[in-house]
Amino acid sequence: MDLLYYCIGLAVGLYILIWSADKFVDGSSAVATRMGMANYIGISDIIIGLTIVAVGTSLPELASAIAATRKNEHSLVIGNIIGSNFFNALTVVGVSGIISPLPVEHGVIVRDMPINIIMTLFLFLFGMRVGKQLEGTITRFEGIVMVILYSLYTAQLISIVMGKPLVSFLV
Repeated sequence: MDLLYYCIGLAVGLYILIWSADKFVDGSSAVATRMGMANYIGISDIIIGLTIVAVGTSLPELASAIAATRKNEHSLVIGNIIGSNFFNALTVVGVSGIISPLPVEHGVIVRDMPINIIMTLFLFLFGMRVGKQLEGTITRFEGIVMVILYSLYTAQLISIVMGKPLVSFLV
């Protein structure tokens, strides 16, 4: 009986997560594109994807990470994040490329990929403290640093859209 209860809970929770993420992305994209904002202020599809769609599709992961953290299932959080990134980078992009070639904008190569590599290195360094007392632990301070770095990256993207980049060499 417990197994059936958990399977039903899993199915219902998965449905709600998928539905809510879909509605969030649809609503956010509609605000940016259908209301004329995208054309009016020159927001490219890549910026919408890097901000609104990225947050919307990551909300289910954030919700499951918070739930897992509260239950002391920290390995589940790390596995979810790493697994999701591998799946998105390899399977989603791979299947999309099989269906139709995917042109990559110059800004993605010179602005976004280097930042992605740097943030991955930060995560690696935060998680790998060889010989230190907190080996393999991401502290509250490091979590705050990662959220601030993401906020700065997002601010940079928004500033590019507004025509006044915060850091000009990342344009």
